[in-house]
Amino acid sequence: MFNNKFAKATVIAATTGLVFLTSAAFAATGFTLQRVDEAQIKIGMDKDVVRKLLGRPAHNVKYRAEPGRAWTYGVVGVDNDMEEANTLFDIDFDAKGKVLSMSERVERHHSNNSTAQ
Repeated sequence: MFNNKFAKATVIAATTGLVFLTSAAFAATGFTLQRVDEAQIKIGMDKDVVRKLLGRPAHNVKYRAEPGRAWTYGVVGVDNDMEEANTLFDIDFDAKGKVLSMSERVERHHSNNSTAQ
């Protein structure tokens, strides 16, 4: 009887730890989206609604020349036809936190493996 309760407690503790670590990893890097998620975002939508729909962005930046913040999410499940590239979804907000524009772009990784001759 003791062994059965101990085994159950160990499994529950391990599962809880795994869920916590996975959540922490997502929180550290922001959430990734699929294209179907992008379609939910509309011009004029409030940033709080966007965050509820998409989660924490990978990047949250304020550019000097822009009225509001810019959020960037990674997009998964897209075939870029390019090796070492990421598809990103950008959302630009106005000063009141409303969506001004959205766009998708491909960002190519720069490799430091070039050989000098």
